[in-house]
Amino acid sequence: VDSKSKHQKATNLYAYVSISYSKQNFILKMKYFEEDIENQIVKVNALIREQKLSVVAGDILEQFEFLCSNLFGSKEGVATCNGTSALHLAFFAINITKGDEIIVPTYGYHAMVVPICQLGGIPVFCDVFEDTLTINTEELEKIINRKTKALLIHQPWGNLSNVDRLIEIKEKYNLYLISDSSHAHGAKWNNLPLGRYYDIICASFGKDKLISGGELGIATMNSVEIRDRMLLYGHVNRVPFDLKCKRYKYLDNAIGIKYRPHALAMAIAIEQMETFPSRIRRVTDNITLFKDQLKDLRNIRFLNSFDLACRVYWKVILIVDVESKQESLKNLMKENEIPFEENHYNPLLHENSIFTEFYGIQSKGYYPIAEKLKSKICQLSAYLFYCDKDLSRLVEVFREIDRKLG
Repeated sequence: VDSKSKHQKATNLYAYVSISYSKQNFILKMKYFEEDIENQIVKVNALIREQKLSVVAGDILEQFEFLCSNLFGSKEGVATCNGTSALHLAFFAINITKGDEIIVPTYGYHAMVVPICQLGGIPVFCDVFEDTLTINTEELEKIINRKTKALLIHQPWGNLSNVDRLIEIKEKYNLYLISDSSHAHGAKWNNLPLGRYYDIICASFGKDKLISGGELGIATMNSVEIRDRMLLYGHVNRVPFDLKCKRYKYLDNAIGIKYRPHALAMAIAIEQMETFPSRIRRVTDNITLFKDQLKDLRNIRFLNSFDLACRVYWKVILIVDVESKQESLKNLMKENEIPFEENHYNPLLHENSIFTEFYGIQSKGYYPIAEKLKSKICQLSAYLFYCDKDLSRLVEVFREIDRKLG
């Protein structure tokens, strides 16, 4: 077989495995959340019959923003069509302009950073802690300078960054603190929601998230002025009548682009919010038990969390430190029909071509931990742990996998 045919066969095999695992996860979710889905269908049907498919203000838009503000512990909320647009509004709201620097973890999603570049800002990348994958606050403080305007902190897979240390740094250098909480719906620090600590919380309620409207986002905040600046840039039909402060009332229209969310997406997400507390508690309890029963594994390790972190799980991270055993882990999971995903964040942000080539951002930093770990990570969907009856089987399977890894 020539090399071209080999490549095509390998590509087809990878596509087949990916589709198979995607279907497996989808069936799993359908099985456990059938009642939720029926409720969502009823809500969507009602909106279609009433022809309320585009909501400028009030009604379901106001309800969604209110529920999200409560979820994240903030006073205000601005709904958007996705999580990336929420971040775009956040950066505009704090007046990121040409040359302003925002520090972000290099282990993260590229769409967190693209809006910074679009506004002329400069992302400055930072390494992560090895045991949590959260931003390395020791390294972070070393790269702050007079151009630094904000810290963009994501909570990888639901694992929380060290809020107490971040607040110290924020106050010391007078910086904005923004959380990308797309993985951390409902997470808390010291039993308080993250909106009590961060200036702005941005989150995706998109594909396969813990709460999902298919394609949907939210930004929450405590500042009315930040809220109004977001409307000014992303909700063209809410200016000036829906502004809460007087500063921009003189404007006839918004100055930006339309990031308004679809009513059907909000309806789906609202229905999920009703059952979210019980669902996330069940999943979190089961994953905690799973990790506790497997804490003596020799070859596979899990992430740790800070003592005050009340984390949630979007994914469960598996790390195999011995390079020669990484491929064996994946093969053994396939043999046991355990759906898994490769590390989503490889390449890392500082080496991603859209930043190095397209935006011309040449990082001068050093990221030994993120670079060491990027090829050692596998991810399990939190939905695998929803059913109590599956938990004991998963424990047995991973004990056997660990034994075979030697």
